[in-house]
Amino acid sequence: MAMRPGPTATDERAVAALRALLLASLLLPLAAVHLLALEVPFYWRFAALLLWYALLCWLLFEHRARRRRRLDVFLAVAVLNLLVLTPELGLRLAGFRHLSGIHFGYPRPAQFLRLEPDPELFWTLPRDRPGVNSWGFPGPEIGPKPAATRRLLVLGDSVPYGGYPRIVEQLVNARLGPPRCQVVNLSLTGYSSHQGLALLLRHGAAVAPDLAVVSYGWNDHWLTPGASDAERLVPLRRGWAARGLVLLERRSRLLQLGGWLRQRWREQAAPAARLRVPPERYRANLRAIGRWLARRDAIPLFLTPPAAHRKLGVPPYLVEQGFAPDAGAVISRHRQYNAIVRQLAAEEGWAVLDLEARIEALDPLDEIFTADGIHLTATGNAVVAVEVAGAVVELLAAGETAVAPDGG
Repeated sequence: MAMRPGPTATDERAVAALRALLLASLLLPLAAVHLLALEVPFYWRFAALLLWYALLCWLLFEHRARRRRRLDVFLAVAVLNLLVLTPELGLRLAGFRHLSGIHFGYPRPAQFLRLEPDPELFWTLPRDRPGVNSWGFPGPEIGPKPAATRRLLVLGDSVPYGGYPRIVEQLVNARLGPPRCQVVNLSLTGYSSHQGLALLLRHGAAVAPDLAVVSYGWNDHWLTPGASDAERLVPLRRGWAARGLVLLERRSRLLQLGGWLRQRWREQAAPAARLRVPPERYRANLRAIGRWLARRDAIPLFLTPPAAHRKLGVPPYLVEQGFAPDAGAVISRHRQYNAIVRQLAAEEGWAVLDLEARIEALDPLDEIFTADGIHLTATGNAVVAVEVAGAVVELLAAGETAVAPDGG
């Protein structure tokens, strides 16, 4: 009976080296997850699983080493531990987090992943989310305009999205009486006038508004890396595989590090940040919106979005996160874009509600605006709703008088 040859000195050294490598690859992630668990108790569960994994690997290695079996698989395990598991836990321990993707100022990539990409609108709300209609906006389905109904369309960003159009509907109906006024709010967080025009061209005919409130500006004058809205294309992620990769990136710090490195490389070759919608493009977008409405006998009502920054100061995050180069630019650019609204309305003979002048004259502003000086508190929504409803009632009443057969 042939005897199995004993291990050579070279074999013993190779096994010892692999043993040390495997041990290091098991102890490093165990140490990292222990430190993580001290900060975030959730990781204790993962630490327990990792401890069982390490014990199993070690026992299997020693078992196969004593029997002089092949140990190649443990080299692969050690390499994966050192190149994947340890860096992943190390990045989490360091607090690293980055989501690559489309940067608009708002939404950030992490927020964009919770939205539904759209080739023209850039994003909508996910249509399968409760309370979201088939157009990707909150609220019920929007069908043909009912008989004996006035329709008020609201186009805007996160400020009108936040709530005052609902109050406007109640106030207008209380003051005008029948026929009923129905508000269709197609505002959405992060939207610019570029998206508003695309939205109107897509859904405006189906809404068939009698009057439209248009309120853009904030997102138009924010900075964005690389391309303006008119130049930007949004890649659509379709299928389970693409969605799975997105979800994996949201959970893996190692993949996020790769995305961060890619982004840094692209930013070095990309042009500097620019305005999402430059002033002349903003003017052209608003003009196109107003003329589309006027051609269909809908009354355009343009708003100048108010702000609290001149009186209460500019929040540092607007500069720190790259929305503007400095605090002065936040104020000056917003005034510039509101001036465009006034000038355009005067040129075209359209109605304008100068909320910038009316609301900023009130006091105290900290009861009207949230801490960012942009969005409205419950009190602010009520105040703005009264102003908007008053303008809407006046315009609708004037329109009905103009077409009354008896001239009354």
